[in-house]
Amino acid sequence: MSERGGQPPPKKRRTNDRQRSKSADLTVNNEYEDVVEKLKGADKESAVKAAKKLKQMLSNAAKIGGFVAHRRNLEDLVSVFSRETALLGTSMYHEDIHRYSISILANCCYIDKTTSTGNQIRRASRSFLDQAVRIFESTTSNIEIRVATCRLIGNLCNNKELGPVGCQATRSFSIESLFF
Repeated sequence: MSERGGQPPPKKRRTNDRQRSKSADLTVNNEYEDVVEKLKGADKESAVKAAKKLKQMLSNAAKIGGFVAHRRNLEDLVSVFSRETALLGTSMYHEDIHRYSISILANCCYIDKTTSTGNQIRRASRSFLDQAVRIFESTTSNIEIRVATCRLIGNLCNNKELGPVGCQATRSFSIESLFF
């Protein structure tokens, strides 16, 4: 007999896929965390270095998938983009940080079209579009920033998770307003 005195062994508890993925997400090391923290920091020189390093680190689809798997990474990147857009035209604005953040976001939208990324972008898409209009209307944003923003909006529209919602909102401004 068993050591439980003749009682049957306890039943194994099944975990569903959602529980398994949550526990896996908590145990997986976020290799981008330190770089993203520096990018968010107040020191502009180290933020530019971190942005450049992050762009290099996210060189393929697998790495971008690993980056967006940690929801906090994308949220922090969106906050950097938002911060720099809000600082546009002020002495605290840093064009390189802005350009890198837009480029990395556009790459994430283009490469990773998973449900989680789509949902995160969906939640932020309204602010993206408001900020894009601010970039296009600004007389101080250069052409590279405007082109990168167009790419970001195009990738948002191309994301299956966003569907027509992202593209309908872009119709609120004309192409002429992008560069003139």
